[in-house]
Amino acid sequence: MLKNVLDYLLSAVAELPIAKKVLPYFKQWELSTRSFLIRHPIVLFGALLLVLICVLLPITPSPRCYLVKLDALATKDGDQLVDDGGRLCEPRSIVAIETYSWANHDLTNYVGKTEVVPNPQRKGLITASILINGVAVVPSDKSTWYGRDIFGMNERQFWTAKSSQTDTFLQGSCGFDPDDVTNEPNREARSGIRLTSGKRSDPDLPPNEELRCNRLPPSDLSCKRKQLEIFIQSQSPENWCSEHTFYDRLLWWRGTKKKYLVVPTSDLKAAARNRFDYGHEKDVPKADWEKLTKGMPDLCMRWTDLDGMNITGHSRWWTQAKISAVWCDY
Repeated sequence: MLKNVLDYLLSAVAELPIAKKVLPYFKQWELSTRSFLIRHPIVLFGALLLVLICVLLPITPSPRCYLVKLDALATKDGDQLVDDGGRLCEPRSIVAIETYSWANHDLTNYVGKTEVVPNPQRKGLITASILINGVAVVPSDKSTWYGRDIFGMNERQFWTAKSSQTDTFLQGSCGFDPDDVTNEPNREARSGIRLTSGKRSDPDLPPNEELRCNRLPPSDLSCKRKQLEIFIQSQSPENWCSEHTFYDRLLWWRGTKKKYLVVPTSDLKAAARNRFDYGHEKDVPKADWEKLTKGMPDLCMRWTDLDGMNITGHSRWWTQAKISAVWCDY
């Protein structure tokens, strides 16, 4: 069999113009070459592989990146983006971010209520969410990010993206106190994307006033407003969407791909799915939440005024959620 393959390869090479000029000089080595290749078939297999690469590489399909179907997120499989058509790729850029957050939620139904209930029933609930780059929804929109819950109620949030920026954080976390000189060795500069929310109720409002303002349109002048900022690390100290493995570089593997930073456990996903099973929500202690999300990078958030300036007592970054995965364009 090897001899037949060798005969075929040599006959194909012999038809090349340059080979017709050169081959006569190598006739005397023909027998020894055949014998060598038969004794060392690995060389022949390497030649076959090279031929296959040269033949198949030009017909490898171009990378296919896709638009995201937003309505498919609030389902039991909402942690998988659904293809809603093709678009141009944004190489090595973040298309979406999957996060898990914990909060000690007030379970009171405030529909029709005008005052906050004292000592309400509370549960520690885990929410799975996603932030989606506007280019994966409307290809020409690079300034909007879409915030959605997954596994349940599809809360709609819109964030405005600013150009790549650098800020200071506590190494491996969020908050950094510049006034504490002992913190200096733990300072970490990060480059990434800053997202800004629309107008929100001022966090310093009394609870009943905050409840009232949350129900009014952002343009209502009777309420004090502030805004939230999210920082997404996208360049340094690490670009999560850079090519790290051989498989990242394979052309036929490229496109929009989900990349886990830390794979969520089944318990974490089950608690997030249970989050919207009203009346049967699972109460998760904060200590359990910290174990379930151990090793996940922080998603940092802070308050600013409407001009993006710091607010005394509120503008230090805090950990709003944990990042489990990113979708990247390759």
